[in-house]
Amino acid sequence: MMLVQLKPHHEAFYRFVFDRLMRLNALILCEGKTEVEVVKRIAEKLGVSLQDFSVGVTDCEGIEVVPKMTSAILVLARLSRRLKVMVVIIDAEDMNVEDRVRSFTDSLGARGARVSNLSPIDDQVYFVRVTVEDRTLAMVIAINGVFTLPFRRHKLEDHAVKLLLLSGRMSDEDLGRYKDSKEVIGRDGIVELIEDSDEGHVRCAFNHIRLALLKLLSMLRSGVTSNH
Repeated sequence: MMLVQLKPHHEAFYRFVFDRLMRLNALILCEGKTEVEVVKRIAEKLGVSLQDFSVGVTDCEGIEVVPKMTSAILVLARLSRRLKVMVVIIDAEDMNVEDRVRSFTDSLGARGARVSNLSPIDDQVYFVRVTVEDRTLAMVIAINGVFTLPFRRHKLEDHAVKLLLLSGRMSDEDLGRYKDSKEVIGRDGIVELIEDSDEGHVRCAFNHIRLALLKLLSMLRSGVTSNH
């Protein structure tokens, strides 16, 4: 699988563009470094091969994530003519999926992008087209969070908790001892948990990331002609 990991931090985020981005077909943009590792492990674990394409994956730690993430997307869209698709993976936090997606696309719009063709691929995965000046990119937005869990804020760790439940390493009764999924498992433990878990359980627990990667692969294979 051709996944080029990039490390943006403030000015370095834009500096890497000139070194790496110009040869990428697609970019996967995550909130933090753990999401980057999770994406890589899920692709490997579930056999989502991107080896025929040049795909970068990077985190936005150090640039205040949102709304700075949306500002970064606009810069990337302007700088690279080869870049066709972006995948964005973000936590739901205290919003539902639809509101979180709208919040993100509204942030893009507020910064001068034109957003069109917003449509769901699945419950937590959306497709949208983003036009910046004369450039149009296809974008897939995947929202982290398991909304059946009894937590106020929803995030990547929710999916690790679901994986623990599916594998029998945790019971529903255990959930009452926690106020937040990050109290159950730290981000450093998520990658190891994925590696040690059954493939079917990983597919179920992180299905939104799997579907986002499959949509990315489908669009790259078709020349990015899909409307959703």
